[in-house]
Amino acid sequence: MSKKSCVPKIASRCETCHGAGVLPGRCREDELVPCPTCKGKGVIPHKVITKRVEEMPCDNPNCHEGRVQQIQMVDGREVVIEKACPVCEGYGVMYREYEEITTENEKCPTCEGRAMITAGEMRRRKLEAFCPDCHGTGCKLEEEPAKRAAMLGAFAFLYPAVAVVSMGFKFMLRSVKAAFSARKSKSKDVPETEEQQ
Repeated sequence: MSKKSCVPKIASRCETCHGAGVLPGRCREDELVPCPTCKGKGVIPHKVITKRVEEMPCDNPNCHEGRVQQIQMVDGREVVIEKACPVCEGYGVMYREYEEITTENEKCPTCEGRAMITAGEMRRRKLEAFCPDCHGTGCKLEEEPAKRAAMLGAFAFLYPAVAVVSMGFKFMLRSVKAAFSARKSKSKDVPETEEQQ
């Protein structure tokens, strides 16, 4: 799963269709554009369903080679009667059908596997489709310019705050140094006055 970005995206003109939203759109005759059939992949995936039948033993635990024994009371006596198993219908085995779905890629008939086709050829063959890059909108959302703008905005906001904090820290250090130097000068002055007395 792709995580949604919190950074806003900026819309810019799609370079593939030149803002037309469709191909060939405003493209030059010799300009290569993604094939509209395979969406620029060169191959067309299609599902292949393969059916197979497997022979399995009967699920009934009382089944023995397709026969099931049952005890019935006949004239006050217990009589063992054999019947065909109701699960496997007397065959002793069960047949189950499975479907295997695989994906196979075949070469695109429009671009013959090249994935790209010229705009002139599309016009001649009257092929037109929505642009696969912008999904028919004519513009693409780009996150990189928005990221740069967000980073510059954050820097412009944080730089003055950091500058003010650093100036305050320098001012505090100067006042502490001044207090220490004043204290040292007072301690030196005190013994001289005592000697004079």
